[in-house]
Amino acid sequence: MQVQNISSTNNNPQTFQGRVCIVNDLSAVPTKYVRANLKTLQELIADKNFDLFIKQKHKKDTISIIAQKGEDYYKGKNNFTEITFNKNADFYKYAAKGVIEDYEKLPKPASLQEKCSNFFKKLGKKLFEIMTDED
Repeated sequence: MQVQNISSTNNNPQTFQGRVCIVNDLSAVPTKYVRANLKTLQELIADKNFDLFIKQKHKKDTISIIAQKGEDYYKGKNNFTEITFNKNADFYKYAAKGVIEDYEKLPKPASLQEKCSNFFKKLGKKLFEIMTDED
């Protein structure tokens, strides 16, 4: 077993590990296309901070490729992009590229620091208004 020195790992820039996840069982045709495109899909998402989910909707006979952070996907949050297409179509890599580009264009949620800063700015304005109110 090899263990890296802590100081050398802390000096490295943040690297992301986006994954390709199959959500439910795929039938034969989509499985064939996913296997044929898996390496390309993994390369597209490897440096991203979100994942690609591939899901077959058996009743509608379609495939969906979803770009979303894993924890958000499993919590059912609505911040994602999705492309749905016929299960017999062989354009998984193009659909994945489109989903990734669309997801990266979504507005990013504010960080805790930004939320706190905005809260205290609004609070300061309200307090100032109350203190300067002459009525």
